[in-house]
Amino acid sequence: MEFVYAFEHEEALVQLESARQQVNTLVAVVRQLAWTKPHKDQWELSFLALQEACQALAAVSGSAADIEAEFSTTAARSVSRPS
Repeated sequence: MEFVYAFEHEEALVQLESARQQVNTLVAVVRQLAWTKPHKDQWELSFLALQEACQALAAVSGSAADIEAEFSTTAARSVSRPS
């Protein structure tokens, strides 16, 4: 049997929650990509907006909520969802 210090356990729980938030954020990105339908002849603008959002995801070291907000703001500029 191996014991773990309480502070190590707490730190592992914090890391687990952070990983869960990151997964949720990436799922939101995938959903956005899956359901995005550019206006006619606007695929390049949509692609560039998604690329910019993904670069922001890679560069931001903040919380998952900050990353998701950045993605939503960036992607909303040029990408439209089907009605």
